[in-house]
Amino acid sequence: MIIDIHTHIANRATFPSMLAEDRRNGVVLNVVSCLGLRGWPSYPTAEVVREANELSREFAASAPGHVLWFCYLNPQLPNWRAELALCLTQGIAGIKLWTALRDPAGSSHACDAVAEAASQEDLPVLIHTWNRTDDNLPGEFDSAAFASLARRHPNTRFVAAHAGANWRQARGLYTDLANVWVDICGGYPQRGMVEDLVAELGPERVLYGSDALGRSFASQIAKVEFADVPTDVRERVLWRNAAELLQLDEAALARARKAFAALPVPAEILPIPDLAVDHFCYSGRWPFRTDLPGTDPVELDVELAAVGCAYAYVADAEGIFAYDTMAANDRFAATAAGLDRVRPLATLTPFAPNWRVQVAHVAERFAGAVVHPYFHDWRLDDPALTEFWRACAEAGLPLWVNLCTEDWRLRLRGSSPHQTTAAELLAFLVDAPPSQYVFQGAALPLVSAALAGNDRQDIAFEISRLSDNTAALPSICRQHGVDRLVLGSEYPFRDLRTVRWTTEFLCGIRTASKERQ
Repeated sequence: MIIDIHTHIANRATFPSMLAEDRRNGVVLNVVSCLGLRGWPSYPTAEVVREANELSREFAASAPGHVLWFCYLNPQLPNWRAELALCLTQGIAGIKLWTALRDPAGSSHACDAVAEAASQEDLPVLIHTWNRTDDNLPGEFDSAAFASLARRHPNTRFVAAHAGANWRQARGLYTDLANVWVDICGGYPQRGMVEDLVAELGPERVLYGSDALGRSFASQIAKVEFADVPTDVRERVLWRNAAELLQLDEAALARARKAFAALPVPAEILPIPDLAVDHFCYSGRWPFRTDLPGTDPVELDVELAAVGCAYAYVADAEGIFAYDTMAANDRFAATAAGLDRVRPLATLTPFAPNWRVQVAHVAERFAGAVVHPYFHDWRLDDPALTEFWRACAEAGLPLWVNLCTEDWRLRLRGSSPHQTTAAELLAFLVDAPPSQYVFQGAALPLVSAALAGNDRQDIAFEISRLSDNTAALPSICRQHGVDRLVLGSEYPFRDLRTVRWTTEFLCGIRTASKERQ
């Protein structure tokens, strides 16, 4: 059983798709809120809030027993009490606060009154929390501001939505706050999140949530499904903790199960990309990230076999910022020699003075090479790189092009990774010589623009970012087919199984009726 504590409905047209995804993914009880029907303003007007809450009420009424809803409030509005009173008459299960948490002077005093009202009505308050590398949005709480509010109101139950996104920077803030739960939703499916939160807060205060329909249910469920925790802890995170927080009795849970069973089972099965070969994988110690496993090629070869991966094109994490990339590549090739499933990729830096020597060197020794415009901060369409692209093509050297790794919003402070635009990518594809190019870390806008904008058959996009979104991968599969899509796990940031598993749910190959019922 799964209770999703954090979903969003955007308009009436998405009611059927939300229910279909619930059924496909085994979400027996969906707890929804709406932040606006025409965009999500940071400081919504009373009209926007009223319209949003009416939509949530309508969605819950369309699937009684299966959907509960949270009342969305803007604490800065003078009428928030009247809005809450109306929502109470309509059967809300809690309160949702997003970004209008501070007034123009920076004070969060208005939230104290909402917290007191929630305590009086015995309602949980789910608050968006985000620890950004850049400045937070106007009025947005980081984990410290959330913890301060929760500490001032010990009799109110609070949920720190997203666990702050960068949950590691929230360590120690909630440990002694028994009135605080965290949900795991919204960020990309990093491995280790659930384990860390359970270890710090205990298994009783961690909740599954998806942030659907923006995020895909399966990508967020995978955080729990593949977490290294006991079965009883997994069950707690997926539903028992939410049931206790929402004070659901057995009758309410029985109604939810009955309503879920009555939902139509989605029948659509989409073509699916080849999931046997992984195109986005690293071995070695990741620079600046001692929390990640430093899996060597031999260990990775064993892990790939264990998850049924035929083979993976693997880059050396330690080579990304190596001063002597030629020496780093040679060391990597030596450690990967003779392995069945690890196909080593050399790391190339196009602006190194010896790049021509390196291209010739690696073309004879590697399955291909990877370049990192993201980490090394350069543009694909830089005219200075024309000769580099031509030399790689003439050497018959396939290239993997990394456009993003992890979440740019949570990058290390002081780093300046490059965000490739659709215009830049399209300009590159116009001029790049025929070869083989695999793009890593591209989200829907880039993939859609590239596949719609040309018919090149020598390009492919790995699907990790597409699988994170409910609609992205299915829409690409329907519009463009799967011939130019490939599997990418983004290991070790994600579990090796996550993207494959999520893709099978999104394309209808795997369903909850076969998996968890």
